[in-house]
Amino acid sequence: MKFVIRIVVCAIIGYLESIVCEKGIVSLLNKRNRSIEMSKKEQRLLAAVMAAGGAVLGYKFDSVVMLVYSLVLLGISEMIAVIDWHHRIIPNELWQAIIFLKLAFCIPTFFGVEGFLQLNLWDSVLGFVVCFFVFAAPSLYKKNVGAGDIKLAAAIGFGLGLTNALLAIVLMGVCVLVYTTSKKNIAMLKVLESMIPMGPFIVTGMMGVLVWIY
Repeated sequence: MKFVIRIVVCAIIGYLESIVCEKGIVSLLNKRNRSIEMSKKEQRLLAAVMAAGGAVLGYKFDSVVMLVYSLVLLGISEMIAVIDWHHRIIPNELWQAIIFLKLAFCIPTFFGVEGFLQLNLWDSVLGFVVCFFVFAAPSLYKKNVGAGDIKLAAAIGFGLGLTNALLAIVLMGVCVLVYTTSKKNIAMLKVLESMIPMGPFIVTGMMGVLVWIY
């Protein structure tokens, strides 16, 4: 019974997060003299996705620490996805939040508090550097890769560590492939050469791996 209650509660939290995140999105865009207008259909879709995401996290994690960490990360992911989809930008506050969130949930471990996240500093730094260069490399060949995408990938490399971050990139690639093949009457190469908002796919890969590995 507690298991079912946890799933329902997390689904409700996910739904409420979508409302809070919408206000956060507006605030971040206002700072950049930009605005956003989401249709009712898009708002309902986001609310449903966030509720479903919360339910999945409630199903997967029974640790309060992991639930709080993953639910906050889910909210950050939504803001990144929506802003990047509409404006092709990823605010620095959001990719930085991924790093700070990881550190905040690891610090208690250094003081002997059990149940919090473990931090392998070498693995995190290596993940940061490798993911940065994996995403920066295409820009050397004049491919369209946004600076925000590069910084977001680096932040995820820090948060997940090298191996898991690379898995997230693979999952991201699968999501991009599904998206490009769904674009009817448009050649795949043309889609790939355009400025695809990568943020939604990157955070999808991150959340997918987070649920998988923990």
